[in-house]
Amino acid sequence: MKVALISPYSDIFSPGVRSISAYLRAGGVETRLIFLPNLYVKHVIQEFLEPYSPELLEGVTALCQDVDMVGISLMTNLFRRAVQLTSYLREQLSAPIVWGGIHPTVRPEECAGHADIVVVGEGEETMLELAQRIAGAEPYDDVRNVCLKSNGEIRRNPVRPLIRDLDRIPPPDFDNPEYFVFDPDAHKFVIPDLKLLKRLHGKGPLHTTGELNYQTITTRGCPFNCAFCGNSALINLYGRKGYLRRRSVDSVISELVAVKRRYDFINRICFFDDSFLAGTTRDIRQFAAQYKDKVALPLFCLASPTNITPEKLEVLVDAGLSALQVGIQSGSASINALYNRTVTNEDVLRVAELIHTYAGRLHPLYDVIVDNPYETVQDGIDTVKLLMQLKKPFTIQVFSLTLFPGTELYERASRDGLIKDEVKDIYNKFYMQRQGRYPTILMALFNRGAPRSLIRFLTSKWVVKLLSGVWMRPFYRLLYILNEKTILAKNRILPRAG
Repeated sequence: MKVALISPYSDIFSPGVRSISAYLRAGGVETRLIFLPNLYVKHVIQEFLEPYSPELLEGVTALCQDVDMVGISLMTNLFRRAVQLTSYLREQLSAPIVWGGIHPTVRPEECAGHADIVVVGEGEETMLELAQRIAGAEPYDDVRNVCLKSNGEIRRNPVRPLIRDLDRIPPPDFDNPEYFVFDPDAHKFVIPDLKLLKRLHGKGPLHTTGELNYQTITTRGCPFNCAFCGNSALINLYGRKGYLRRRSVDSVISELVAVKRRYDFINRICFFDDSFLAGTTRDIRQFAAQYKDKVALPLFCLASPTNITPEKLEVLVDAGLSALQVGIQSGSASINALYNRTVTNEDVLRVAELIHTYAGRLHPLYDVIVDNPYETVQDGIDTVKLLMQLKKPFTIQVFSLTLFPGTELYERASRDGLIKDEVKDIYNKFYMQRQGRYPTILMALFNRGAPRSLIRFLTSKWVVKLLSGVWMRPFYRLLYILNEKTILAKNRILPRAG
C-alpha cells in the first residue's frame, strides 16, 4: 500500500501532511511526499490566483501513477488550486483522492463535490484506517471522520475522539526517501539537494535576516477562542474540554536533536504553536533547560500577552529565544471584545516593557489585524496610538482580516449581510492583501521608521478627518502595493527594478 501526500502550501513545512505521513509509515504504509512551494512570489496575492502550470500538473501525475491513494491538504485560499489539481489527477488516475485540512473540515459537503473522500478534523487515524481498508479492498464509507458521496447523496460520518496523547504520533516526516519538490527553475520535480534545501528552509517568519529555519509544533489546540480563528470551528466540532494537548518535552527535544543531526545547516528553530507560552512556568522551565543543553539554537515562537510572564521569558531568552511574535490584533476595546479577546492595552504595554528589557537579545514582532468591516477609523487610530507607546526596536506585522468559513466572525458577518462575494472576498483573498485604509498606512509608515512626532500629528483629530475619507482609499491601496513590492525586492523574492 502506497499513499501520495500533496502539500500545496508556499513552504515545505506543512506539519499536517508530514505528521500524517509519519503516522502512516509507522503503521506500515509507504508514503511519497510531494510539495508545491511557491519559490518566486512576484506579488503576494498571485500565489492563490494563478493556476498550476502544465509542467507541474504532469509532474504530480507521474509521481502518483503507482500509488493506491492520493491525499491533498488545503486551506480555503487554496480551494481553487485544489480543484484544478484534483480534476487533472482524476482524468489520469484510478486511485481515490482524499482532501483534508481546515477547509474540508469546515466545508466537507462542498469538498465532497470534488474529492472522492473528505477527512474532517484530525487525520492521522482516519488516513491509516482508509489505507488499510483500501489495501484490503474493503468498503470505507463508514469510516469515522469521513464525508463522501454514497449512492448519489452526501454522507457525513461522526468524528472520532481527539488524539489525547500526542507522543503516540511520530515526529513530522523529514526523513522520507520519497520526498519531491517542484523546482520552478528546472520545471520538474526533484529530490532536493543541499542547495535547494537551504533555499526552502530560508522561507520562514524571519527570512529577511538569512536564518535557515526548521518549523515545528509542540501542541494541538489553543487556550483561546478568537472569533476570527479556525480554532473556533474546531472547538465547535470537538468541544472545549481536552482540546488543548501537548507533546512531552522529551518528544520535542528528541525531534529537534534528530533534525540538527540531519540538517546541520539549520540555525533557527521556529515553534508555530498558537501560543507556545500557554504552558505552565514549570513546563517552560523544563523545556528551556533541555533545549539549552541539547539543541542550543536561536528560537522563535508565538505568544499572547496574557501568557507572557517574567519567569517564562527569563528562562526562554537564556535558552536562546531571540524573536517573539505577539498577538495584539487591535488597540480598540470594542474590537477586542468582538474578537472574544480579553487582552487589554495595559496587558500589551506591560508585556512590551518586559520584552524591551531584553532589547538587543530578543526582537518582538507585534501582530495587528486590519480591514475589519466592523471597525471604524477611530478603532484603527486607537491601534496606531497603542503601537506608538511601545519602545523600539520592534516590527509590526499587519494582517488583513479574512472571514474564513466556520469561524464565529464569518457566521456573524454572514448574518449581517457583510459578505457580498464569497469567492472574491474569502476564497481568492490572501491574508496579507491589505486594503490600504488610513490607519493601515500609518502603521506602515511607523514600521518603516517614520518619527513618532509625525505619526502623532497624523493621528490628530482634524488630520484624521481630512485624510481618512473613502475617496483616499485607491491612493492608499496604491501606496501599499508599492510598499509590498519594495519589501519583496528587499527580501530577494522579487527582483529590483533596474
